[in-house]
Amino acid sequence: MRRVKINEFRGTKAAESLRIGYFPGKHVTTLIVEDVENDEENFAKISRVIRMLGGKILLVRPSSPTKKIVDVMFVIELPRELEEELCSKIESLGLCKQVTVIESFNPSMFFNVFFPYIVSGCRAIIMREPMYKGILLGIRRRFGEGAAKVFLNFIGHEVGKEAATAMAPIIKELELIKAVETFLLVAQALGYAIVESVEKVDDKIIVRLLYNWEGEIMRDMYDTPQCYFTKGILEGFLLALTGEKWVGKEVECVAKGDDRCNFIFKREYEAEAEKEVSPIRI
Repeated sequence: MRRVKINEFRGTKAAESLRIGYFPGKHVTTLIVEDVENDEENFAKISRVIRMLGGKILLVRPSSPTKKIVDVMFVIELPRELEEELCSKIESLGLCKQVTVIESFNPSMFFNVFFPYIVSGCRAIIMREPMYKGILLGIRRRFGEGAAKVFLNFIGHEVGKEAATAMAPIIKELELIKAVETFLLVAQALGYAIVESVEKVDDKIIVRLLYNWEGEIMRDMYDTPQCYFTKGILEGFLLALTGEKWVGKEVECVAKGDDRCNFIFKREYEAEAEKEVSPIRI
């Protein structure tokens, strides 16, 4: 047994998506058990009924980890002819409103039907690397490197300020360094980068990221740091938290062949976040 702080934990296996699954050669049944009290014992009772009919549970996913009443998706391996009997037995438990079988075009696949996808109270979408790589590199080709740098940094600022507002209930009592680290750990959980370290040295904040998505899509393509969007996010986040303008400099970047993306942030001058003038009119 070992105990490791979250910011020191490394070496996990990659997380495969729980929103799509393919099981070659198996007949997969997706059940949505509607309006169930979010209770471990309720899930256990439903699971026992599934196993009693010979079903093999592949995935259990509630629509929310925190709400009291949820829909629950069970992905199971079960012969089609037993689906109706299984639904009837689950409904007879009296734990839910109804059970719905989701018909897939491919009996070996399941699709997560919960929609929309919510992160921190806002709708989110999942983009695979070919899509976000195409968007980012397309911006650079269309606008040129100079304009792309300004645009990506500005958009990053807006994202960072919104993130600080959304996370305010979580981070408002934390010291600045811990607030930044918490924000970056949220980003890590969403697949953006691994947080190697966040530290305060004199009047500077130093952030080191491994596998930062922005740098990774340009790995070894440049001779200078290129993560303007990431830098802008952190500048905007710090501005919203402190009311002071922070200027960041990326001194290491995987886009130029380094092992990590290393950012140094320093206060430039005091400024109210709401008084900042946007250089772009939309």
